[in-house]
Amino acid sequence: MPTAVKWRLFCSGLSSGGSTVLPEGPLYFNALVEDRRRSPDDAEGVRPLSLGGGRLTVKEDVGVNTIFQARGILAEFKLVGRFDVSPRAAAAVDGS
Repeated sequence: MPTAVKWRLFCSGLSSGGSTVLPEGPLYFNALVEDRRRSPDDAEGVRPLSLGGGRLTVKEDVGVNTIFQARGILAEFKLVGRFDVSPRAAAAVDGS
C-alpha cells in the first residue's frame, strides 16, 4: 500500500487584481495516504482512506547569474497551498 500520492495538473494561470497569483504551468500535488474512521456510508469490505497533509507547489527556476547564464538548470518547489481529501457524503437517492 502506498504511503503517499503524487500527481501533476496543468494550470492556465491565476490572477487577481491584475497581478499573477499562479503562473501558467504545472501544479504539483503531494499528499499522504491516511487511514480514517469507518463511516456508515462506506462500502462493506472497503478500507477507509483519505489523503492528508497535502501540499500544492509550483516549480520556479533559480537563476544563476554566471558567465554561462545557467538558467533553468537549478529549480526549487515553492509552496502555494495545502489540501486534504476525504470521500464525499453519499448522495440521497430519490425513491420516486
